[in-house]
Amino acid sequence: MKALQIHCGAEALVRCGRSGVVCWLRHVVTAVGGLIVSALFMQGVVSSAPASGYQEYQVKAEFLANFAAFVKWPDGTFPATNSPVVIGVIGKDPFDQYLEKSVQAPNRPGRPLNLRRVTNDAELKECHVLFVSSSERRRLRELRDRLKGVPVLTVGETEDFLDQGGIINFMLKGQSIRFEISVLSAQSAGLKLDARLLGAANAVRGKYE
Repeated sequence: MKALQIHCGAEALVRCGRSGVVCWLRHVVTAVGGLIVSALFMQGVVSSAPASGYQEYQVKAEFLANFAAFVKWPDGTFPATNSPVVIGVIGKDPFDQYLEKSVQAPNRPGRPLNLRRVTNDAELKECHVLFVSSSERRRLRELRDRLKGVPVLTVGETEDFLDQGGIINFMLKGQSIRFEISVLSAQSAGLKLDARLLGAANAVRGKYE
């Protein structure tokens, strides 16, 4: 795994509230102004950004564990106010222990998080956030068709992920983890993405009408 050098030359902290939940959207920016991690660090989970030493999938795990706080699902998606957000991983799991640690972090605001390794396609619709491993790149169109109209936030890491109907795609630019978003795909899934999340993206396709 590649170590990511995180330079905290400039930072912006944006405080937001949703249903009494206070969260922090932290942008970690390079000294030359380029977005290096744009990670969504929730208050009480990560209080500071180390100068170096992040691994690629450690950063991606933090993104996955925090994306849900910036997504509005359709009414009725969750049976109760304390129902968990299910984060699924399909395909070869590249996270090692990082995603478990991020999901189980104490004092995380918002809904609890559950992690599931998806072993069959019947489980796809039971997820609220689905990470599609690069090992599934040949199945992207099939997965898109299976999840058509289902409120699942799909997150991938392949070049054509958004072209195949994905919603958020990670990009590795040198030593920088960035992400791009398809608002069109989010709308098709019935999901409303927070403007702060859109603002943190490297690129956004489409807009809400």
